[in-house]
Amino acid sequence: MTQLPPIPNDFSDHKYAVKHGVPLWLRVYPSSGGSSGSRTGSLTLAEVKSGVSAPWLLWVHGGAYCSGQHYQLRTWLLPLLHPLGVHVVSVAHRFIPQVSMEDMLQDCLDAVAWCKKNLASVLDPRGRCDVERFGLGGDSAGGGLAALLAHRLQAARVLINVYGVTDLVLQQKLYDAQPPAAQQWKGDVSEEEMAEIIADHDPSHAVTATTNLWNLASLTPSTISQGPGAVARGLKDVWKVSDEEWMYNDRVKHQWDVKSYVGHQKLMVTLPLRLTPDMTASEREEKMKAYSPNYLLATNPTQSKNMAFELRKKGVEVEELYCEGVDHGWDNIYTSPADQGWAEFIEPIGRLVKRHLCSDGKVV
Repeated sequence: MTQLPPIPNDFSDHKYAVKHGVPLWLRVYPSSGGSSGSRTGSLTLAEVKSGVSAPWLLWVHGGAYCSGQHYQLRTWLLPLLHPLGVHVVSVAHRFIPQVSMEDMLQDCLDAVAWCKKNLASVLDPRGRCDVERFGLGGDSAGGGLAALLAHRLQAARVLINVYGVTDLVLQQKLYDAQPPAAQQWKGDVSEEEMAEIIADHDPSHAVTATTNLWNLASLTPSTISQGPGAVARGLKDVWKVSDEEWMYNDRVKHQWDVKSYVGHQKLMVTLPLRLTPDMTASEREEKMKAYSPNYLLATNPTQSKNMAFELRKKGVEVEELYCEGVDHGWDNIYTSPADQGWAEFIEPIGRLVKRHLCSDGKVV
């Protein structure tokens, strides 16, 4: 497992909403601008200090809509965007089963609204921020949410969608074509208890941050061997998060099982969309179509290529990046431009950001 780089100390945490008693947070990772004298479409350090307004990008984390956290970003994101002078805002949202896809999307929309109202003052000591010049991005489930945000907002300059689902109808057909799991699901709770957890639609019970398997690369084998509680305590230190913002409890612990169960039962489409057996096939398909966005960086190119074709017909610039034979989450090996593969898979994203977000509308 590749060692993950430490989280930078230069950030600030903010509560952007409270819904049904559940606080929702976002983290601002400010940029200090690109290297002095650089003119490749990015903002130079001198420009940032002199008051040139910098853009920002909202990032939505992955986790199958039921896990993950917004503290530990993809390893390449800040090394790519900060030298361009782009501030990064990472957002937490509520998880299924207590909330729906629409609820999660609304959380992200509320975060954008909060940023437009408050980000300029938050970043004022670092230089001016143009709150109307923003981009969107996310990985996996977060990539799909970011793409949906782009459709709803109609104002984002750029979208970075990292292996996010873009066609829920096709995704569900793939699930339906798979045979049932050969083995019975097993977790820390019984299947009967899990059925009760999955049926809980009380939004006041929603969780907004959990540990993920890839986070374990930040911990020592000794810590991992001590079990989930020790892992959570260790990751809390790694994430640099306060007790006010996140505490490990039974609901957080159960989200591990929720994600496992969602994967085992192939519920990643039906559960967030609240598709029920009493709905007709037509009703189910229409709802799936209503939440199917677009795709840029993928390991499974089918959905991506279909959507890229449609976007280009509408005059939208699309950058498609595919890496064959790798697993979901493969991109977390990149941490700097010196890494092998950065120029092929990461730098093209930077060029797209430069053209559409960093140049104030001018192609450079």
